[in-house]
Amino acid sequence: MNKQYKITLHNNIKELTRLAQEIERVSIINNFNDALKFNINLSLDEIVTNIISYGYKDDFSHIIEINFSFSDNYLCIEIIDDGIEFNPLTKSQPNLELPLEDREIGGLGIHLVRSLMDKVEYERKNDKNYLKLYKSFT
Repeated sequence: MNKQYKITLHNNIKELTRLAQEIERVSIINNFNDALKFNINLSLDEIVTNIISYGYKDDFSHIIEINFSFSDNYLCIEIIDDGIEFNPLTKSQPNLELPLEDREIGGLGIHLVRSLMDKVEYERKNDKNYLKLYKSFT
């Protein structure tokens, strides 16, 4: 597969519905199984929700770009935003052994994404966040 797909969203929580519809479309076109589609949908919902909720210090409209590309049995999903710099990979892993009331708030989302994806990378360049998710589709 050498197909590429691009989804452009605005930093509005209402865009999550359109994101789910676009993931469904990409999944059907590429014959993703239900587990892969679920993992992609859950991961992107978590990431985009966090970008919209915490990534901007103003009330202006911003673009969040999501690029899907395929190579050698892997899907690469790149999420690009111009929000505040945030590397989610530097967030420490939550201690899931602690009782719920003793756990630090936050951090479960990126833990979830890391567990659902095969590899996650982050880079900041040209005042933008670039988060790449890799998942085998075989």
